[in-house]
Amino acid sequence: MRKTTFVSALAMLVLASFLVVPGAHAGATYALPVIVYTVNFSGGSYIYAEGTFSDTRSSSDTTSYMRCGLNYNQGWTTPTGYCSDYSATTGEYAYCYTTDPPAIQVIASMKDDSLIEFEHYTNSSTCSFVSSEEYSGVAPKK
Repeated sequence: MRKTTFVSALAMLVLASFLVVPGAHAGATYALPVIVYTVNFSGGSYIYAEGTFSDTRSSSDTTSYMRCGLNYNQGWTTPTGYCSDYSATTGEYAYCYTTDPPAIQVIASMKDDSLIEFEHYTNSSTCSFVSSEEYSGVAPKK
């Protein structure tokens, strides 16, 4: 009898959660202009940046920017990838570079509407994380 009461209570709790928690809206999109901020943790700190090129460009803010790209010179064994962002919202700047082949592939895959994220430790300009992803929440180009 006790087990049945617990199962019934659990079932009611699950059912109630569907009534209280709002669902996601299909087709919802969000503007993601650049944001840069410093994250502190026990071992130090890092600078994190995210946004889309298109939303940063189309925002009313005239000073924020996002820039990522690849450079190569004759004689180099590998290209250098970089990202450089400034967020007027936080007043913070982020810049990192990499010659790591997987990170170079990520930078090469970036598109205007990709959600771009990167980070580097505050005591280094080497990228410690670079990400480019596509998802339905990013508004498409108009």
